[in-house]
Amino acid sequence: VLGRRGPGTFEELADRINRRRNLRQIVVVEQAERILLRTEEGLSLARRFLDMVEATSGTILWVVLLGDATATFLDTHLDLKAYFTHHQHLTGIDADQMEAMIMARHKVSGFDIEFAPPALRRLERLRRPVFGAEARRISRRVYFERLANRTGGNPRSALLHWLKSVRADPVDDTRILVATMEDRDVKILDPLTLRQQLVLATICLHRSISSADITTVLAENTDDIQREIRHLRRLGFVDIVPDTRDDYSIRPIATAWVERELRQLNLI
Repeated sequence: VLGRRGPGTFEELADRINRRRNLRQIVVVEQAERILLRTEEGLSLARRFLDMVEATSGTILWVVLLGDATATFLDTHLDLKAYFTHHQHLTGIDADQMEAMIMARHKVSGFDIEFAPPALRRLERLRRPVFGAEARRISRRVYFERLANRTGGNPRSALLHWLKSVRADPVDDTRILVATMEDRDVKILDPLTLRQQLVLATICLHRSISSADITTVLAENTDDIQREIRHLRRLGFVDIVPDTRDDYSIRPIATAWVERELRQLNLI
């Protein structure tokens, strides 16, 4: 698309693409959160990128992939949807799809499997006592319903939770035991300070971001932000992006839960 020497600006890129009239290509931009930094300059850069997409839409079919939080932010500030002809919102998978995905993977292992019975309220147990195969079916069903709810339908997060749930049977080495998943609404962000919550919101919005950029976005002291990041890493919310020195992202196992609570707090 670009030739040997790349253009220096989005405007030059648009001009170069449009001069190649015979060019017909599909370009997929993954993790498009990287075009945004939540500052005045960052929004200006994002607008220039979107202007380039619009200007070259007769030659390039652009497929831009964004997280919900970033898409909402850009639509609010830059009218994101006006730049594209089609918008597709990809929802998480449901409990049935999650069960099919995980059990297909488990089947390859060749191990038997047993789900621990869920903790039911006393009234529920009295109303409908279950035994044998029915009890096992309900245990499995309840597990995947709770897993789908906890992970927001995110397949990667679900697989990580699954790995934390399973263990080898100490009595039967041909069987895997699956621990029950608690059905309780835990507010994991409540113990955090507002600044720590804002750091998490900033990371979620950008998917991954350096501590220097977090400092710029939040207009905070560098040492304070780095201290908050270290604390969030100790708590298991944040980890450093592989192969980088100072880029941070939300840990995959916590992503769905963190984003859900940040939305409830109106921080994303």
